[in-house]
Amino acid sequence: MAALNAASIAYAIQNIVLDGLPPRYHSVVDLTLGDGSSTYPTGGVPITATSLGLPQGQIISFAVLEQTGGVVTAPVANYNPTANKLQFFVASTSGTNQHLTEATTAYAPAAMTLRCEAIGY
Repeated sequence: MAALNAASIAYAIQNIVLDGLPPRYHSVVDLTLGDGSSTYPTGGVPITATSLGLPQGQIISFAVLEQTGGVVTAPVANYNPTANKLQFFVASTSGTNQHLTEATTAYAPAAMTLRCEAIGY
């Protein structure tokens, strides 16, 4: 199975606003990824800042606002700014009140859409 990568993500920009001094881009973007067979790469899925509507490719802030698809078993998505990757966290064991751990390379997420907000240049 192939691992998810930056090219595995479909980016659909919903809104971009230029604001502040110096001007920063505030972008709302839907990221669609996962197919149930492509696996999670070690450390997370790389994202492309320019595809988020940030022309200089610099992310200041990134947040997942909403998630649809695969909701019952969906991972919790989190942005790692140091690695510029989207990381997935899942329950470590079945049951209730379990800790979340980063997904392993055996994890193949189902199709999902993440509505995100990116701020940057």
